[in-house]
Amino acid sequence: MIQLRKSPNAPASLAGKKTWNGEDVQETLCTDQDGKCYLCESCTGKNYQIDHLRSRKNYPEKAYDWANLFLCCGYCNGRKSDQFDDIVSPCDVPCEEIFDIILKPECKAVEISVRQPDIPGVGQTRKLLHRLHNGKREGMRDIREKIFYDELCSVVLNFARCLKEYKNDKTPENRAEVVEFLKIDQPFLAAKKSLLRSCSDLFEDFQREMLWNRARCAGERGA
Repeated sequence: MIQLRKSPNAPASLAGKKTWNGEDVQETLCTDQDGKCYLCESCTGKNYQIDHLRSRKNYPEKAYDWANLFLCCGYCNGRKSDQFDDIVSPCDVPCEEIFDIILKPECKAVEISVRQPDIPGVGQTRKLLHRLHNGKREGMRDIREKIFYDELCSVVLNFARCLKEYKNDKTPENRAEVVEFLKIDQPFLAAKKSLLRSCSDLFEDFQREMLWNRARCAGERGA
């Protein structure tokens, strides 16, 4: 998860309170979130769903609340369901500063650690992120969970390779390759930032590229 921006004006179709996934809602969320799932940050393509941060079952009054609607992949939406209503809103907090998402390929696991534990909802969010990245049952992934883990591994390990090449030879070309991985429309930015955070000698070189939606909210383009 990273901090998200949300268009200030709610799509018109929500006003009638008859549909929460109208074409204008879908289009705006796809633009706001750069076509990525708000939970796992994978690119959804055409296979996206509209998720209620606070579920319709437990919070029916928020069914048409623009602040409660997010673009989500089917994998995450199915696993979140109505069991995680108390997670943080990615529009309210810089999630990439609160959580570290650290790939542990030697253990075939992903470690989710919390940097700011006092923020309300952080514990539930960590629990959900752990489930998404490691599966429902410890040490055992079903097929969808394995596909997701393998995709995360591929992206993060390729990013690690680019960082190593840049560290060994800080040419403009090698830097540009790292920057490409950090663009706002790329997947798993929080995991990439966590990896860079562990490389203290490189972190400052790419701070501007990791402003993402905070830069946009400030009127910049960022990465």
